[in-house]
Amino acid sequence: MPDTDSLKKTDTVVVLHNPKSGARHAVELIEELLAELRSRRWNVESLHDLNAFEHRVNYLSSEGKLRAVVAAGGDGTAAAVASRINHNVPLRVFPLGTENLLAKNYRFDTNPIATAHAIEQMKTHKIDAATANGKLFLIMAGIGFDADVVRRLHTNRKGHIRRWHYWWHIVASVFSYRFPKLRVTPITDVNLDETPVNTNMLSGAEVAWLFVQNLPCYADNLAIAKHAIDDDGLLNVSSFRLGGLVSGLKYFYSLRREQHHLLEDFQSSCISNFRIEEVDHKSSDGKTAPASYQIDGDWGGNLPVEIRVLPKRVTIIL
Repeated sequence: MPDTDSLKKTDTVVVLHNPKSGARHAVELIEELLAELRSRRWNVESLHDLNAFEHRVNYLSSEGKLRAVVAAGGDGTAAAVASRINHNVPLRVFPLGTENLLAKNYRFDTNPIATAHAIEQMKTHKIDAATANGKLFLIMAGIGFDADVVRRLHTNRKGHIRRWHYWWHIVASVFSYRFPKLRVTPITDVNLDETPVNTNMLSGAEVAWLFVQNLPCYADNLAIAKHAIDDDGLLNVSSFRLGGLVSGLKYFYSLRREQHHLLEDFQSSCISNFRIEEVDHKSSDGKTAPASYQIDGDWGGNLPVEIRVLPKRVTIIL
């Protein structure tokens, strides 16, 4: 039998780093992380290219040499990494993005020692993921207004994103977004005995704001669905009925006070698989684009979108 030290030397940790995520000091943090991981006598590899990362992780996993992977970047990086690895490959997030919602939910930080210690202890937890038109996401999807803001932001992105970058695009969307009616159609209903929430509440309803959550967190600390569970095989779908600036301000105020669930305009449902579409989209001049969606802070595309849950798809290191 080989001794423990020799086994430890064969363990490999692969780090995927997105150079566009986080502040300028991110490079220094990555170097500190790599040094700390190597101090544990693991083989450590740092990659930037997702295709190379996927190929290397698959090889190491098949050879029994992979200990864990680290997604160093924002929420989009974490989702991209999760989409390229097997469901049983342990994943740790090293948060270097703007919102870092996944990291906040599980209390991950950029402490290299704490990150290395977590990988050493290897306490794991399987969580659900979901796909939007086939693309994996871990946290949430926003349909309509916030997706329009994200679309503007990423279209004009130059370098690292800061929180204040969002405000200019929010103002632009306020004066141009038309708040079309949106409709949710469940594809597969769940047994109502499994959840106290009416899964058909949103079916066929026409609403102006839609939020889909796998985790109980959203941008700017908005507690839209704070009771969302990460491993129940369901997604929380929340909606507000009325569009426009005045209604939006009312909804935002109620969210800040965590009293939105008391509004008659608010509905919430738990669904596994469903389709979201714009009701009767028409563009006589060919210039009015369909409403769009964003997933984990990245623009996804235009509606319609089909969202499907992937139960316990990702293994995270706590």
